[in-house]
Amino acid sequence: MVDLEGKMETATAILTAGTDAVNVYKEISGSGQDNEVPERFMTSLMAVSLRKTIGLLAKAERQYTQIAEDLGLELDAESRRRIIGLSADIALYDGALPAAVIEAKRLDERTTAESVRFDMHKGDPFSLRKRVQVFLAVMVCEVEGEVLAVRKAALERATGCRWQYSYSVLARDGQWHWCFGCGLVAT
Repeated sequence: MVDLEGKMETATAILTAGTDAVNVYKEISGSGQDNEVPERFMTSLMAVSLRKTIGLLAKAERQYTQIAEDLGLELDAESRRRIIGLSADIALYDGALPAAVIEAKRLDERTTAESVRFDMHKGDPFSLRKRVQVFLAVMVCEVEGEVLAVRKAALERATGCRWQYSYSVLARDGQWHWCFGCGLVAT
């Protein structure tokens, strides 16, 4: 496993990249709601930022079958079937070798904390978490009746990860708050 120098620094870079991506989208789109940022746009901007700050290659929408191949693994038919068509939102590479995978989500009124748990297990058919570091990057949004602290607690319970969070941001409409969270998935 390629060890990223300082998991804390990597998590901080992910938090900054995610927060900045949402803010850039609000600026360029004139969006009325902060959580309208498309996940693919968010992850693409995050990949650019992470390339600059961490210095590793950052590949957006990298297929899990390709990651397994890049790790030198030969997948059996069942493992290949289980991951075919699944992609990592961002894969960080140290040259030709995968170093980390980042799965990004929006946790708003359309999603639940449990839905984040699915993404952290995409690479399980080939034991990805034993080979590279897996991070979850989540835009955590308040929803009616649930403040940020409640949403964060639900995310922590659902994933079992240790999380770091960005500062709280007041949404453009002034009615709710959001922050960015980064969790390192245990091996």
